[in-house]
Amino acid sequence: MSTVISTTESMPTSSPPCHPLWQDGRFCWGVAILAVMGGFMVVGRVFMPPPQVMDPNTPLLGLGLAGHGLGTDDLGRDVWARLALGGEISLLVGLGTAITSIGIGGVVGLLAARMGGWVDTVLVRAMDVLYSLPGLMLVVLMTVFLGRGVGSLVLAIALFSWPDAARVVRASTLQLQQEEFMEAYRALGGGVWGWLWRYVWPNLAGVFILAAAITIPRAILTESTLSFIGLGVEPPLSSWGTLASEGWAMVRLAPRLMLLPTACIVMAMVGFNMVSEALTDHFQGTMSRG
Repeated sequence: MSTVISTTESMPTSSPPCHPLWQDGRFCWGVAILAVMGGFMVVGRVFMPPPQVMDPNTPLLGLGLAGHGLGTDDLGRDVWARLALGGEISLLVGLGTAITSIGIGGVVGLLAARMGGWVDTVLVRAMDVLYSLPGLMLVVLMTVFLGRGVGSLVLAIALFSWPDAARVVRASTLQLQQEEFMEAYRALGGGVWGWLWRYVWPNLAGVFILAAAITIPRAILTESTLSFIGLGVEPPLSSWGTLASEGWAMVRLAPRLMLLPTACIVMAMVGFNMVSEALTDHFQGTMSRG
């Protein structure tokens, strides 16, 4: 009589390998902080009263009173909803700046690495000149001429932040061009478009993600600084910097009106910086291993 042995229980079950980034505590904590911030904004926009609604009968309500989770401001507007709306504006400026600066910097970095020679020298010197200028002061001047809209802020900040992306893309492209498959492609007479779409873009996608993770928090901090001094977005829009500026005027009566938007800015900075540091180490290690 034959005996049938079941191997389903004896064989160990193997789980799919975890991505190395999830083994980095900085990346996990950064993503967790950003996820909490995202949930905070969703709750404020969905479950709190609209941020534009003013109630003169409920000014400066305390935490949790009359259905206002974080109270109201001096005009009776819900603080939680205003923080959520301010976060949307701040993140919109950050994402818009990242896309614009990476677009400009990516083209410049690829052109410098591909062309080399005097073209590379001129573009690198242009980056050095922009680095030597007082960026914040020039952004202030540009907002004066361009206006205080979201698009104007994005353009003004991006025009002085693209050298960061350009340097990263240029260095990564130069390292990529030293690989054997790139030398073989050039030896076979491959064209520029094939070089770009078949080799550069797939290998540098992570570099663009890294550049975005670095640019977004810097843009948010720059926009918050401009809004705090009255050069940010105009009413009825408001960012975290605008809310912190308004809260500063009420700091003696209701310090939370300044502390809460400031805490949002700090948490966003910490979350994005932890993610960018983890991405930097990950991509540097990947490229060094070839």
